[in-house]
Amino acid sequence: MENLNHKKLLNLLRNKGDMTKLELSAALGLSHTTINTYIEHLTAEGLVETAGFGESAGGRRPVMVRLAENSRYFFGAYFAPERVVILAVNLPGHEIARRTIVPSPLFEETLEAIQNVIGDIIKKKKLDPSHILGVGMSFPGVVDSERKFVEYAPNIGLRSYCFRDFENRLGFKLFLENEAITAALAQRFIDSATAGKNFVYISVAEGIGTGIFIDGDIYKSSNKKAGEFGHIKVADKGLSCKCGRTDCWELYASKTALLRYYREQAGDIPAADDKTLLQMLHRAFRDGESPAIMAVREYTRFLFRGIEAILLSLSPDEVIIGGDLGELMEDIVSYGVNDLKLNSRFFGYEGVPIRVSAFNETGAILGSALLPLYQVYGQEA
Repeated sequence: MENLNHKKLLNLLRNKGDMTKLELSAALGLSHTTINTYIEHLTAEGLVETAGFGESAGGRRPVMVRLAENSRYFFGAYFAPERVVILAVNLPGHEIARRTIVPSPLFEETLEAIQNVIGDIIKKKKLDPSHILGVGMSFPGVVDSERKFVEYAPNIGLRSYCFRDFENRLGFKLFLENEAITAALAQRFIDSATAGKNFVYISVAEGIGTGIFIDGDIYKSSNKKAGEFGHIKVADKGLSCKCGRTDCWELYASKTALLRYYREQAGDIPAADDKTLLQMLHRAFRDGESPAIMAVREYTRFLFRGIEAILLSLSPDEVIIGGDLGELMEDIVSYGVNDLKLNSRFFGYEGVPIRVSAFNETGAILGSALLPLYQVYGQEA
């Protein structure tokens, strides 16, 4: 119970900022004596510090306390097909450093580069290694967190890989997770409106991943494979997926699929990288150009087909969509609900809100660093 109340106290300070002991006592429903004891323990651990004095209510000015922001540090590494982003955050989850590297064809070389980047950040930021509580890693695939094992991540060409040797070489505790779950964790950490809720976070990138939160906490099932909605079958066209199946949802509703639809509809369009092409598509869609409208219509129908499966399977309080599509996803969801009326077929679930995360692709990046930080805040985050 003490540990749970410690986490509640730390979360209050994280969300509210400087607070008096009296305010903490009232918010947590605990006695002033108990709060004093907790503050003493957390101060001794270096997690909490005094922050001056508050306004007097007629007697002594009350002492304010706050999180000791730079008392602990956490690293994250976000793996995508063409890049790895390494992030460092402090106790409140504020970013203090970020680096991006191009992955090597040899995965061991990529890990060595990550280790070198972490070491360089520690040196340049003058971080105390004893205050670094771990390194989180997020992957677009099936991850067994307890075994520190990636079963398969087809979009980055990784299969059956154990990270325990790398953890020993690195010298810090590793926390591994699926990238959609890390993005969902970032959403949960930053957005207090999701506290205690059952929600599903859909991450749309080169593939599709989903993170499930039940009663405000991560759900993965006993075999650690819950949430692989990106590989449910949504069509009968025979398209082959990297997972070995055919007609998976991510083949029809990922960023890759949307760009494929646009190229098919627009015909002869200038060669461009994915980011530029998405911007072109977004402008064309807003301008009402037929190829863009047709591409988005095809995409949106498949996107909502998968959302329907999620609603029927899990009946969440809400669905949150993030990933690589940025502001375009806002227009897509609006188009699906208001123009195509696709949620009208969600019989019994029409009232479930579908909203777009403000994080976009940064959710999974931040979430990777929050994986080790989650041990400090736990379910109360």
